[in-house]
Amino acid sequence: MRKIITAITMMILSGALMLSPAFAGDMDTEEWLSAWEYEIKDLNYDGKHIFLNKYIGIEPDISIGGKARVDGVDYPVCIGMKSGGGYGHYMTALNTSDTIKHVTFYSVDGVPVKPEINYRLDDFFYGMENLEGINFGSDFKTDGVTQAPRMFYGCRNLKYVDVDNLDLNKCSGFKEMFADCESLNRITLNCPNASNMEDMFRNCYGLTEVTLNGGDRKQDRVKSMFSGCRSLDTVNLTDMDFSAIKDFSYMFFDCESLKSLDMSVFDFSSATNLSSMFSSCYKLEQMNLGDAVWGESKPNAADMFYRCEKLTEITVPEGFKPSGANEIFFVPYGEESILRIKGSPSKEFCDQVFPGLEKSNRYIGQVKLRSKVELEGKDLKAGQFIIDYENSRRVIRDEPLSTENVVDLTVPVYKPGTNTFTIEEKYNVGESILNPRYLPIEYADEISCEDSKRSKTVEIILNTDGTLSVRE
Repeated sequence: MRKIITAITMMILSGALMLSPAFAGDMDTEEWLSAWEYEIKDLNYDGKHIFLNKYIGIEPDISIGGKARVDGVDYPVCIGMKSGGGYGHYMTALNTSDTIKHVTFYSVDGVPVKPEINYRLDDFFYGMENLEGINFGSDFKTDGVTQAPRMFYGCRNLKYVDVDNLDLNKCSGFKEMFADCESLNRITLNCPNASNMEDMFRNCYGLTEVTLNGGDRKQDRVKSMFSGCRSLDTVNLTDMDFSAIKDFSYMFFDCESLKSLDMSVFDFSSATNLSSMFSSCYKLEQMNLGDAVWGESKPNAADMFYRCEKLTEITVPEGFKPSGANEIFFVPYGEESILRIKGSPSKEFCDQVFPGLEKSNRYIGQVKLRSKVELEGKDLKAGQFIIDYENSRRVIRDEPLSTENVVDLTVPVYKPGTNTFTIEEKYNVGESILNPRYLPIEYADEISCEDSKRSKTVEIILNTDGTLSVRE
C-alpha cells in the first residue's frame, strides 16, 4: 500500500512540474531574462518571439540580445509596445522603468533586436529621465521604420546615442524626436525620407552641433525645429529640400549661441510664415538672405530677427517684400547700434522696416553734417547736440570742434530717402573767457547759439553694399 501511495505522489509531483512555467534563471532559460516581464507569442509578421514587456531589474546598465533561450528553445527578441501611456503615447518595455541608465543592443547569430511594431518607434525611450547612453550598433532592426516621433522625448540626461548606426532611410516622421534632451551635445543623422521635423530638437539646451543628411523627399514641417537650442553654434543641413514648407516660424528661436547660418540650403518659395524664425538669437552677427531661394509670396516676417542685438549686417534679395515686418529687427531696451542692410530692398520692405528701426534704437548708418558756430570771442569746447527725428530724439555729446569753430556732426540715420534733421546746439565754455560780455550769465559753463535750432534736409541714398551716400 505504501508503494502505491508513493508512486501516486511521485506522479502528482511529476505532473505538477510538467505544468509549471519555466522561470527565468532555469538552466534552459537565459539568465538575463530574469530582470524582465516577458511572454512568448506570435509576432504578426515573423512567427514566435520573446516579447519584453517591462524591465523589473535593478541594474542601471542593461544589454538586450537579438535572440534568447526559454525552456531550451531559442526565440528572437522584440521590445514590446502598447498604447495607453496617456496623452496618446506608447508604453514600451523600456520607458516603463526609471532605473535604466545605459542600454546596449547586440545581435545573436546575426539576429538583431526588433521593435514589436516594425514600422514605428514612437515614444520608444519617452520620458526616461535617467537614461544616459544608448548603443544601437547595427544590432537594432529599424530598416522598416517609417515613424519615430518622440523617440527620445524628455530623456533629459541622455548624453550619447549612436543614431548614425540606425537605418532610418524610410522614416518620414521625426516630430519631437529629441525634444527636451537637455544633455545631448552632438547629433549626426541620416534622414533621406524625412518629412515632419517639427520641434525635432526643441529645448536641447546642451546641443552644440547638428548634422542632418537629407535626400530626395521634400520636408513639409520644420516649425520650432531647433527652438530653445541655446548652445547650438553649428548646423549642417545637407540635401534638405525645404521648397514645400510654408511655416518656418520659431525654427531657430532662442538659439542664443548661433552666430551665422548658411542660408543657401533654404528654399522659401512656398513660405508664408517666417515670424520669429531667428528671434532671440542674441549672438547672430550676419545673415545673407540673398543666398536663399525666394518665390513671389509675401511671407509674414514679424519679429523674424526680434532681439538679435548683435546683428550688424544683413543682405536682402532683390525685391524682398515680406509682410508684417514693422518690427522685424526690433531690439527692446537695446543700445544704439548700426545694422548694415545690403542688397536691393523693395519699397514694401522700406515702408515697413525703417520706421521700426527708429523705434528699436537701430539705424542703418551715419552721415556727417557740418555746423558753423556763429558766436565769436569765446574759448568754446564741443558740448551736446540734440537731434530731433520724426518719432524720437537723440543726444550726441562731445563732438570735437575743428578750426574756426566748425563742427562736423556724425548723425545716425534710420531710413533712406528724404531726411530732415533738426539740431539744437549747446557748447561748453572753456576756462579762459576772452569776452565774457557775450555770455548770458557771467560764469555760465554752457551756452547755446542764438539760433541754436537749425534744420537740414538731405537725401540719404542706401547703396547696395549697405553704405550711405548724401545728396543735398
